[in-house]
Amino acid sequence: MPADPPLFYRRHVFCCTNTRPAGHPRGCCSEKGSEKLRNYMKARAKELGLADVRINAAGCLDRCELGPTMVIYPEGVWYGYRSTADLDEILETHLVAGGRVERLMLMPVAPEHLASQFKDATLPPVLATPVMIMAMENAALNAIRPFLEPPETALGTAVDVRHLAATPAGQHVRAEAQVTKVDGRRIEFALSARDDTEEIGRGTHERMVVDHDRIARRLASKRKP
Repeated sequence: MPADPPLFYRRHVFCCTNTRPAGHPRGCCSEKGSEKLRNYMKARAKELGLADVRINAAGCLDRCELGPTMVIYPEGVWYGYRSTADLDEILETHLVAGGRVERLMLMPVAPEHLASQFKDATLPPVLATPVMIMAMENAALNAIRPFLEPPETALGTAVDVRHLAATPAGQHVRAEAQVTKVDGRRIEFALSARDDTEEIGRGTHERMVVDHDRIARRLASKRKP
């Protein structure tokens, strides 16, 4: 068998821009601004001199609930994104530096994430609620991370979440967080999570902006000599 020809593009990016009828239960990427975002990514790739990277619009990639989505070949890495800041991070970290933007990657539910392994063997093999909540908390922290200045960080102080539907291994989960209120150092969020099929969780969350160094000193004072 002859060898495969060399890649024409070093990396090929397909951004879903599919449109579904209004009110479709699965939604679509275009109603979430995917076409405008794809055009931004294409222009930025040109500005960065990525002549060997192709940014293409694609029809339905069949991951509508998690959109907007893209897949980058030849690696086959999938991302869900929402903003130009997300795209800048993908461009700089993945397409320029060859790394991965883990917070945006669509990762499958693995066996260690299941309630039957994470908590108790008598439970069914579905995504464990604490794992879903962890994804939601991470989404909240990522939402405000660009606005924190060293040595600031933001600790979770309250969570009120309902787990609405079960998710098996192999499906992908995406969590989102939206800031709903800022009261001094206290920030409140609306949380949601979806798998490849439906919404699986919803709730609220609170985080407190703190000084990382001060927390470290406080913890040190609690340690026994």
